[in-house]
Amino acid sequence: MTLVTVPSNPTDIKKIHDAVNEGVDCLTRIASEREALKDIIDMIVEDYELPKRHVAKMIKSKFKDDFKKQKEELEEFEELWLRIMHR
Repeated sequence: MTLVTVPSNPTDIKKIHDAVNEGVDCLTRIASEREALKDIIDMIVEDYELPKRHVAKMIKSKFKDDFKKQKEELEEFEELWLRIMHR
């Protein structure tokens, strides 16, 4: 078993400790934002009776600004499907 070398300098130990706490704070914010996103999606689905998967995909596509790429990939897949599966 490999032993981990822990810094002995109190200043370094404090920096590590503080950085770990900062990382925990980041994860807490991420969890909170995920919950907020879920609530937004649920509201749209409930209020407008849209499919959840489409709402989530619209949000993700808008975030990534990749609608054109998504469309092109779907068209490629459709062409492939039709050429192979509809013989």
